[in-house]
Amino acid sequence: MNESNALEEMPLQRASETSQYWVWQVNKNCEFCFSSSASRGLLGFAPEEIMGRPYFSLLPDTGEADFENAFRAAVTEGRSMENLVHKTRLPGGTTRVFEVSGAPVRRDDGVPDGFFGVSTDITAEASDDKGLLDPRTLYTEAPVALCVVNRQGRYTRVNGQFARTAGLPPERIIGLPVAEISPEAAQNFESNIRIFDLGGEVAEHEMKWRGRSFRMSVEPVRSAEGDIVGGSIALVDVTDYDNAIRGLTTANRRFQLLAERDYLTGLFNRRQFEKIFRMELGAARRERLPVSLLIVDVDQFKRFNDHYGHAAGDRSLREVAKALAGACSRPRDSVCRYGGEEFVVVLPGTNRAGAAVVAERVRRSVLDLQLPHEMSDLGSLSVSVGGSTLERIPKSGDITNCRQALLMSADAALYEAKLAGRNTVRVAQPPMGGA
Repeated sequence: MNESNALEEMPLQRASETSQYWVWQVNKNCEFCFSSSASRGLLGFAPEEIMGRPYFSLLPDTGEADFENAFRAAVTEGRSMENLVHKTRLPGGTTRVFEVSGAPVRRDDGVPDGFFGVSTDITAEASDDKGLLDPRTLYTEAPVALCVVNRQGRYTRVNGQFARTAGLPPERIIGLPVAEISPEAAQNFESNIRIFDLGGEVAEHEMKWRGRSFRMSVEPVRSAEGDIVGGSIALVDVTDYDNAIRGLTTANRRFQLLAERDYLTGLFNRRQFEKIFRMELGAARRERLPVSLLIVDVDQFKRFNDHYGHAAGDRSLREVAKALAGACSRPRDSVCRYGGEEFVVVLPGTNRAGAAVVAERVRRSVLDLQLPHEMSDLGSLSVSVGGSTLERIPKSGDITNCRQALLMSADAALYEAKLAGRNTVRVAQPPMGGA
């Protein structure tokens, strides 16, 4: 694995800091574990001030039970939420109105494990002071694009936002066929009218228009006699929201990668090794197959660091990691960085003889790198390898005992390899392993 995949800095932060929205993540208890710096301007709180606090701690003392119930349900059940609205009290005592949308975060097994969200400040749109709630101005000043189209597919009414989106004054649009502005929308509208005539409903859907993404909803318009005479269309621009969610989804994958991988080498880290090791021990027990473990240690690495410097030491560890990964090519073989200059290799379904073959291949792959090491007797960087095998995992008993037996036996074998002069392989077999 190229280390650049593991070393890219904070993709979530880069995606969110440039957004006009407040982007955040909460854990399964609805407590913040990430906040973009937009929280400072929109809420009066720096990101670090809200870490660990539940989302609801930002709501007014009166509380908003409907919002809280819907929010908790989305987080707990792993459902996306769209356009939930709540008020938030700022430190100075003023109140802002936010619209919240987001998507769940899931573990590898699909279980919900938190939530990524985007909160948009809609205080101005929700304010009575601008008369936006006056029925006479609600349609024309609504912050979403609205229009009415008759059965002949011509615009009969549009609001200001629709006109701005279309790039034409409202008076130029009235009477135009929908096809002149969007052929795709015209075809969809004809289909929508047929569905309404049959008594059906049209589900919300997304469309592209003038280089942006919109969520479209269409409702029938009826005459006084109940006949369908056209359709009322609402278009919500979701371009920025979609971009933010795509960025967050990518960031979530990157965060998972960073949680599993060693930052320097790109190999699985020690924490992930423990998960893989236990999983493979359990599989070996069920399938009645052997499992082997190798511990790989770079010879005289402290001398290397002291002589060449830590930057060169880091580069050499990355080269060793690549060599180990190349030497263990089966799909379920797992190479992990255990710490410092020590690596471990889990070999499922591999008996003692097979482990010895892989161990020798690992040793040779590092020596073939021909990395200069003037402080070593060989003159090149080398590794010593200690291995151990359990030919059969007992049907009963704690897997932890098997883990300990393999680790201790492989470590003892590594010690023997070091005593034998380094650049050497030793593979043992613990007493509890069957023949």
